[in-house]
Amino acid sequence: MPIVTVPRSLRDFMPDTAGDGLLELLNEALEDQRDGIIELVEERFVRRVQESESRLNERITTEISGLRSEMREGISSLRGEVREGISGLRGEMCEGISGLRGEMCEGISGLRGEMREGNSALRADLRVEISQNKAEIIKWMFLFWIGQLAAFIALFLLKG
Repeated sequence: MPIVTVPRSLRDFMPDTAGDGLLELLNEALEDQRDGIIELVEERFVRRVQESESRLNERITTEISGLRSEMREGISSLRGEVREGISGLRGEMCEGISGLRGEMCEGISGLRGEMREGNSALRADLRVEISQNKAEIIKWMFLFWIGQLAAFIALFLLKG
């Protein structure tokens, strides 16, 4: 707080009590003026802080809205990419399955052909074996009949 003094020319002209009263009056006026200025500055400062806060809130709201928009677009784009990836994967799987089916069909056809060839060879071998066994059985049948015929004739001649 500034110290106010009464100049010498006024001190000589006024009594001491009047000079002191004048100083108190000036000091109170200065203090009131200072309090008024401080209150005015405080009000302006509060108003400016509130305005800044309001602008900041608006800016934050705008930024958040922008971020939400960007996130929605990003998520939408990501969904599209995932769908495309899944679609491509499905296509690749279908192609792979088709190829596998083709390979399996070829393998099965090859096995069928090999089995037919093997069955044909086995049948031919069985026919040869059966015909050989037939001839062998017929040979042994004739030998058995001849033996029975000889035994029958021998019995007939001995009894008769």
